[in-house]
Amino acid sequence: MRTSAALVLAGMVLTACQPEPARQAITPSTARNEDLRAHQLPGPGERVYLLNQQASEATILVRREGPLARFGHDHVIVAKPRGEVFWNPKEPINSRADLWVRVSDLEIDPSAARLAFQLDTSPDASDIEGTRRNLLEHVLEAARWPEINIRLEVAGSTSSEFQTRTTMTINGVERAFELSVPIVFDENGLSANGKFTVRQSDWDIEPFGILGGGLRVADELEVHFDIQADRSLPETNP
Repeated sequence: MRTSAALVLAGMVLTACQPEPARQAITPSTARNEDLRAHQLPGPGERVYLLNQQASEATILVRREGPLARFGHDHVIVAKPRGEVFWNPKEPINSRADLWVRVSDLEIDPSAARLAFQLDTSPDASDIEGTRRNLLEHVLEAARWPEINIRLEVAGSTSSEFQTRTTMTINGVERAFELSVPIVFDENGLSANGKFTVRQSDWDIEPFGILGGGLRVADELEVHFDIQADRSLPETNP
């Protein structure tokens, strides 16, 4: 039963069951190639920041619920995003970020993350390996869709945060949502950290359950992010 609960993580967090008509399907042949995408030329007045992959991390926390929840596990998936931020200090609303995660790099239930979130159970190595194998081979189809792509476009700002339109592409399906991101700049780079919640049902995903719903994954997911990016190139002349 614990293994079954572990396998739920991949399907609930990272995929949608059926695409809506408004969503755009992208074939592998039209997906951006990393070599072509990397180091895009900045626009006039833009500063370029490269994500520090060692220092940047996103973690998705998935909780279990139901009267039989004690027989399952809560889980974490840890992603190490790559990408670039194109920042226009004179016109922030024209700023953007292009990020991506290699599906094969996703970590399932690393001990440090489970400790940080004070999760109260301990899945064994075979549970974790089985979850990872099913995630890569069946849920995310890593051989066909090797990346998860995220694009953020600044839409407005307050004194402490920037509002962004965020578009995420998973398994060739795009989904857009609004996200507030606190960004701090210094002379060498920028940082952004925080958390937000989403509901699986917002992505047309029915929370998975077994035993008549006695053990199921909670609809709400908690996403934590800590992004560090280093200044790359001087801004071009406007």
